Amino acid sequence: MITHSTPAPRTSDRPLPTRTMTADLDLARERIDTALRDHDYCRACGQPMQIRARDGELWLECASLGERRGIRFLLSAGLHDRYALDLSVNGAMAA
Repeated sequence: MITHSTPAPRTSDRPLPTRTMTADLDLARERIDTALRDHDYCRACGQPMQIRARDGELWLECASLGERRGIRFLLSAGLHDRYALDLSVNGAMAA
């Protein structure tokens, strides 16, 4: 004869584990949110701004720059809005 047992009800009063962000991650997320809020559209063409990783750095740049590389990127970057995001503890957004 096979019997199935049901799991015992949880009797512990300790809370379930939760994931919390560190203070540095909270600060980085707040800086990114502030940058997107302050610079939501490119002043040159009206396209929305996006966060992109380029050469190991985070940039807030015009969506029209897309995945351009090389000379096409350099020429376009001079015309559209583009800001480096410094996420260090004492950092701020640089133009």
